[in-house]
Amino acid sequence: MDWPTLIRSALPDTLDPGIRAAVEAGIIDRMNRGGLLARLRAAHLNGDSFAVRVATREGRPVVRLRHLVRSGGVGFYDFAIAECEASPCATDIFSVATGLWMSDEMAQSLSAMLPDHQGISAETAGRVIRLGVVHRLIREERWGEAFAAYGELPEELQAVPTMMHYRLEAAAHLDDQTYLETLDELLGRFPGSVTTNLVAIDAYLLREQWTKLRRALAVVRAELPDPYWLVLEALADLAEGDVTTFYARIDQCVREDPDLRYAYEMGLSASLILEKLERANEFLRALVSKFHVAPEELANEDYPGVRQLEAFQNLSVGTEQAR
Repeated sequence: MDWPTLIRSALPDTLDPGIRAAVEAGIIDRMNRGGLLARLRAAHLNGDSFAVRVATREGRPVVRLRHLVRSGGVGFYDFAIAECEASPCATDIFSVATGLWMSDEMAQSLSAMLPDHQGISAETAGRVIRLGVVHRLIREERWGEAFAAYGELPEELQAVPTMMHYRLEAAAHLDDQTYLETLDELLGRFPGSVTTNLVAIDAYLLREQWTKLRRALAVVRAELPDPYWLVLEALADLAEGDVTTFYARIDQCVREDPDLRYAYEMGLSASLILEKLERANEFLRALVSKFHVAPEELANEDYPGVRQLEAFQNLSVGTEQAR
């Protein structure tokens, strides 16, 4: 990561050189210790799944990282790439969750901290201060106050993706009804918001609201095409009784992304419930051979009847002999 280039793009040109040097050093130290990349590394060690592909953002090629959280949920990050001295490096990161490049997010935060908002227009400074109030309340976990503070922002600031994300985060800590009402409200006002629809996908999936799930998926897939969405659509198909389409989507997902473990797990679980034993054996073999999963790890409530599968018994015997 080329932190100096990213930070320079976030700081105003008129900033005092001494202040600039101190700010750059402080940010780089903080990022190395606990920034986004440090959190992603920790998530990888925790067993989360990652995939990388080339994509386009604002007319330029980026490297897109998909982060599947082990406990549920997905995140996407676009890395702007440039040639550095020894090898390619990233000069900026776009977070779909916030709808901002890291340089823009950093510029907003820094401008509120600079002495007399040096190099920042009065209008921009006022905007940043109002956004900063909500950010501070979220950071301090004052959820009710943060929720109310969003409602006091002017319309154009309420449409900022980061603020919509904060409002949903605050609502989620209040109660389920407030959260769902807030989600529906934001989607009604900003139906094309990828940030809000991405959050909506998890909410609707957990609550089995399949029609709303498909609507949110349509918005997100247009901006973020990825085989992962096929698995979620397949789950909606299965819930609605369309078994044929369920398998067609799972098989398409596996063809497009053979390393997406989640697709095989969903295929195995559904096949066991549907008593499609041939398909269940197929998915089980793939999980063991591709992802080195021990059959015994799958003998739990998520995979009812897995022990009775022919593949389970054969693979278990093979595992014991290997030991």
